[in-house]
Amino acid sequence: MRLADKILSLRSRMLLLVGGTLILCFVLVGVLVDRQVKQHFTEQDVAELAIVSQAVRERLASFEQMPSTAQLAQALSGAESGFHGMYFSLYDKRGQEIYSNSALTQIPVLRTRAVDKVEDAQPVVWNEQSEHLRGILLTLSLPGGEPGEMAVSRNIDFHQTFLGGFHRTLWLTLLMIWVITLLMGAMAIRLGLGPLHRLSRQISGITTERLDLRLDPKQVSRELSELVVSFNQMISEVELGFERLKHFSADIAHELRTPLTVLAMQTQVALNQARNSDEYREVLYSNLEEYERLTAMVKDMLWLAKTDNGLVALELESFELADEVDKLAEYMGMLSEDRDIRISRSGQCFLQADRGLIQRALSNLLSNAIRHAREGTEVSVLLSQTSSQVQIEVINLGDSLTEEQQSHLFERFYRANDVRSRRTEGTGLGLALVKSIVELHQGKISVASEQGAISFKIVLPAARLLAA
Repeated sequence: MRLADKILSLRSRMLLLVGGTLILCFVLVGVLVDRQVKQHFTEQDVAELAIVSQAVRERLASFEQMPSTAQLAQALSGAESGFHGMYFSLYDKRGQEIYSNSALTQIPVLRTRAVDKVEDAQPVVWNEQSEHLRGILLTLSLPGGEPGEMAVSRNIDFHQTFLGGFHRTLWLTLLMIWVITLLMGAMAIRLGLGPLHRLSRQISGITTERLDLRLDPKQVSRELSELVVSFNQMISEVELGFERLKHFSADIAHELRTPLTVLAMQTQVALNQARNSDEYREVLYSNLEEYERLTAMVKDMLWLAKTDNGLVALELESFELADEVDKLAEYMGMLSEDRDIRISRSGQCFLQADRGLIQRALSNLLSNAIRHAREGTEVSVLLSQTSSQVQIEVINLGDSLTEEQQSHLFERFYRANDVRSRRTEGTGLGLALVKSIVELHQGKISVASEQGAISFKIVLPAARLLAA
């Protein structure tokens, strides 16, 4: 984040943006208006200069020969009649002045190139004898056919005075409009940010003890309703996470307390009186079982923590899944034979995945199915494959699961029959591990229970999709 974004508030940044935009717009408007006004006065002056120059041309055309100075003065007298502050001068081809209705020399005009038409001229503005003048230099034919030049100019002090006052009025007006607009913009921004301030106050009331509070999207504008809905969804996820964390903390405390209590009691009993080596060895073996159980639990919890934080990297390889299932069935043969449970496998599929993790997931599913299956029944593993996915299904016959039990089955330390039960050897993390492994492979796992048949179904992407 830039330093300006940290220092300036949202309101300040919006005001700066609006104020800067208005300044640019008003400066542009001021320049355009000023240019148009100046252009209007220039065109007006040029038109008047054209009228005077045309009058002079017409009066000179009445002479066939060059008249005397007195006759020329009499003929040209009043040519500028009707126009205040209009001056003109005639010059011969050598640049000598023939006639002038004023004492102005109009030298700056004579330094420009003379043209035939007023429309082709570029008026020159200059100061002389405390006057502001605008004039042009024209070519013309003097009486007798001799070429000459005519300088025509007019006093523009009135225009300059008007433009000076106009400039002050224009820029002061634009400045006042800018200030008023900025103040109104500040009020509009304040009103516009009002819903955000109200939302902020409502959000500040949501604490870890009141995660059940939700914002009402109907009480905000349409632009903020989507934000409110997203925020409510986020709070729902946070609330669910806190609830899981609370249950997890309680479960782990219970799971750790039981073996630790057993270890303490067995040690106290062993120390109450002298015993022979066989009795001490039996106590140590019993303690070792509890230590191994605690070690496995901690190891599983650490692995789950790594998966939650994305610290587990998959080592992908291609293999035939049916071979892995057959190996696991043979390995678990003794456990299944004790309960007269058969393990069958049908179908085969080719998988590209982390072989060790897939073996672990299938081992957990099979051991779970064997522990919860009715004696004398069969645990079935069904494998199938399509062009887009691989499907693994483990089915056993046992006690049916309610919908509530199914919804919690993959939570850590959850046991379907009794959350606090320790009748089985499991730690309550097996199915949570299976779910994490499946999700690491971009797959999904689900459970279904119908008429005593419990089915765990894993769907994984095909090898080419997972590799991509």
